[in-house]
Amino acid sequence: MKKRSTTLLLGALAATALLGACGDDKKSGGSSDAAYCAQIKDYRATSDALDSTFENPTSASVETAFTTMQGMIHELDKNPPAAISADVHTMTAAVDRIVAIFEQYDWDLVALQTAPEYAELQQQLTGEEFSGASDRLEAYSMDVCGLPADS
Repeated sequence: MKKRSTTLLLGALAATALLGACGDDKKSGGSSDAAYCAQIKDYRATSDALDSTFENPTSASVETAFTTMQGMIHELDKNPPAAISADVHTMTAAVDRIVAIFEQYDWDLVALQTAPEYAELQQQLTGEEFSGASDRLEAYSMDVCGLPADS
């Protein structure tokens, strides 16, 4: 199974990786840009390390990957810069939904792909709210701190 073919489930995680600002240390009403950027860099490094999980996924490895990333995303959501706060919250809610569905199907990617909740999740993750938040987070990441787009 291709890593990117199961990716819709990873979409929220990848989009969240676009958060952050690595510019200066000014405050935006939330955390400082530099502090938040450091969190994003840690998130991306962990996410990259977990990519191999999806080359030969097991229920246990999928659970570990998603719960690890969920915890990191909740950390990012504790005090995001004000300019992206609502978008970070949108991404956190999406990841929580992904994890809840995975738990319901015992972390089995194959079972999940045939579940009705999967189709619903696809609609949510391609909908205007999620897509808009993702686009704004990517723009913020690139414009404010110069991070490359996370492909």
